[in-house]
Amino acid sequence: MPIIIDNNRRSDFTDTPCNAAVTVLRRIAQKRVRISVCRALLQEFSCDQKFVALLAEWARQGLLDRVDERLYEVEYDKVVKLGHRSDDEHILALARACGTRLLYTEDGDLIADFKDRSIICPRGKVFQSSTRRDIVLSLIDRLGS
Repeated sequence: MPIIIDNNRRSDFTDTPCNAAVTVLRRIAQKRVRISVCRALLQEFSCDQKFVALLAEWARQGLLDRVDERLYEVEYDKVVKLGHRSDDEHILALARACGTRLLYTEDGDLIADFKDRSIICPRGKVFQSSTRRDIVLSLIDRLGS
């Protein structure tokens, strides 16, 4: 099962990577984790050419999973009808559509939604830039491979 990287963390992979991003990058290099995306998330990423180049490299290596857009749209419509705090319906719909249960973000409202069983079931796990390396590794090994 791949992980989702929120747009607010993309610079962690292209500027000076934080510890959590370094851990993810190492697991990607080892082909032990995949990244899940949808059209809406790719559009958000499009303003950062360095990250777009990184995504292209991951896609070339077969490490980028694009969700089926029809399935995504069905889940998006369901998410919109649910009560949620964040303005990231596309990430919630992506997680539901492809079964991803691991998210890298700093967005507090999105974290609450991702851990809400009425939205993401089974409940998702989240790590942040400040999450200890051993915890990030454990989460990736359990949920991101």
